[in-house]
Amino acid sequence: MKWLPRLRDVMKVTYQYILALVQMVDTRWNLVQGMLALLLRVRLAYKMFVLRWSSHADFLDDLYALGSDTFWKECKDAEALIKPLTIASFRLQRD
Repeated sequence: MKWLPRLRDVMKVTYQYILALVQMVDTRWNLVQGMLALLLRVRLAYKMFVLRWSSHADFLDDLYALGSDTFWKECKDAEALIKPLTIASFRLQRD
């Protein structure tokens, strides 16, 4: 089962556009913060994706986290935690 195309379909219906998903790798704070901000921006589509497809026989257990309020709270907390590092990083790059 190809889950990414289905997630994109839900994003299109929810927001009338599709945002690319960013793969997290060891990188700068501003990119990690940007990735978390993007996730938070489209969380409704992720929650709708889980509601729509979780009853499917081969739905992956790891995908249930996308429908969890706890997961989204932790993403929001992590984004808020590293935001000052992002600001500092931009200031250091500018100086």
